[in-house]
Amino acid sequence: MGQPYSSVSFDGSTVKLVQVRNGLAGRYEGRLESTGTIRGTWSQTGLSVPAVLTRDTTTRTTPLKPEAFAGAWQGDLNLGLAALWLVFRIENGASGARAAMDSPDQDAYGLRATDARIDGAFFKVQWKTIHAIYEGRMNNDHSAIEGVFTQAGLETSLILKPAKESDLERKRPQTPVKPYPYREEKVRYLNPDARIQLAGTLTIPKGKGPFPAAMLIPGSGPLDRDELVGGHRVFLVLADYLTRHGISVLRADKRGIGDSKGDFEPALTTDFASDAEAGLAYLRTRKEVDASKVGLIGHSEGGIIAPMTAAKPSEKVAFIVIMAGPGVTGVDFAAEQTRTAAEALAPPSRPA
Repeated sequence: MGQPYSSVSFDGSTVKLVQVRNGLAGRYEGRLESTGTIRGTWSQTGLSVPAVLTRDTTTRTTPLKPEAFAGAWQGDLNLGLAALWLVFRIENGASGARAAMDSPDQDAYGLRATDARIDGAFFKVQWKTIHAIYEGRMNNDHSAIEGVFTQAGLETSLILKPAKESDLERKRPQTPVKPYPYREEKVRYLNPDARIQLAGTLTIPKGKGPFPAAMLIPGSGPLDRDELVGGHRVFLVLADYLTRHGISVLRADKRGIGDSKGDFEPALTTDFASDAEAGLAYLRTRKEVDASKVGLIGHSEGGIIAPMTAAKPSEKVAFIVIMAGPGVTGVDFAAEQTRTAAEALAPPSRPA
């Protein structure tokens, strides 16, 4: 979108356009006809095809400003067997454009773009971590961004339309609503072994402490402190229930996710176990917590980490709870998880 030609030349009624920038090498030669149409040929990579150009007579209803792109935009990426719901969040500030993408169907949220640019009606955004690029153009009435999403060499049309935040939030009646009948505090603490700062939320019951406390350990993947899965905030719901029943709860963003520092990609289960140990140590520093009654609640991969941590005599863990922890080897578990995920994405079978 919006790529300038390397050279443009006119000779009477003939026009020649040459493009050799940004990996695109092509050439167009055409002749202006009495009807106002330019009829010619586009040549690229040894192939030539007819190309007829007609004058664009459309006009915009209002002048387009970068602010027109700001906000949330959503669209369905057609993958053939299934459609993937994507949400783009675009900001335009003094330092230029910024963007992030959510893929709710894949439980992926807040994927920050490596680069985002707005140039007139054109918008381009890139994610180097997932090898993806989206290039689009705002239509004339500003009601949609029409473009192409490219990932790993595959190109798919993607039309984005404005979205209200209320339309993007899946309705979950079990999600607690403020004001809560307890104290909620955003906290930060260090993992001295990894030399990183972790961030989370500590909830403290009403009344006179100290209270027993639980550290929540999430499953695999780049999960935040609420363990947002399929639009369901698993750990927010669990922390709310436990705190209402007299148990203080700490839940944290995984390293490299949300407000926690560090690098998520190379981290192993043992690294996340080290982060859990740092959470335990932090809980024991709080005057509202009974240091002799601090335990772990682990979900999925957290169901591996909880007993790993509790097995260390130095940790003095008072209790552990395992939620859906793997009962088979990692190889068997990964294969089954891949199979069931593929089945979930497959279209429903139809009668012959």
